[in-house]
Amino acid sequence: MPSITGTSTRTWYEHSWKKELRTVQELLNRYQRAMSCKLNKRAVIFAIENDINQFSQSLITMIKEAQRCVTRLDAIALKPSPLSTKEYIDHMIESEKMQKRHNFEYRVNMLEKLKQDVAVVQGVRGNVATNSGEALLKHFHDIMID
Repeated sequence: MPSITGTSTRTWYEHSWKKELRTVQELLNRYQRAMSCKLNKRAVIFAIENDINQFSQSLITMIKEAQRCVTRLDAIALKPSPLSTKEYIDHMIESEKMQKRHNFEYRVNMLEKLKQDVAVVQGVRGNVATNSGEALLKHFHDIMID
């Protein structure tokens, strides 16, 4: 028998009890289906490796596209940068260390991390490997392992 358990200004909530009969065979079949769907460790590792391989292939494709775009941008640049990005970041770090303003250690640490990320961008530009992207893939793999 339904009973009203709560009301609000717009909604009525009804609560009802329903008896359900289940046999042992139904429960056993449900359990066996769940156990057959359960993956063992090897299957999980295999599925993860397949996902990583698919993502790495798409990553290499995107890196090659980025290299092509960067090459085109370098070709149409009006004035090439006299300093590399890494050198510019080094100058910023030295400037922060000399000025020693409030929280300069934090900014120096952030610039150091940024300098490490510049290696990835230089890899996209083709400075790490000859337009292949495999070196960047190794870099990302090393990051994932850590």
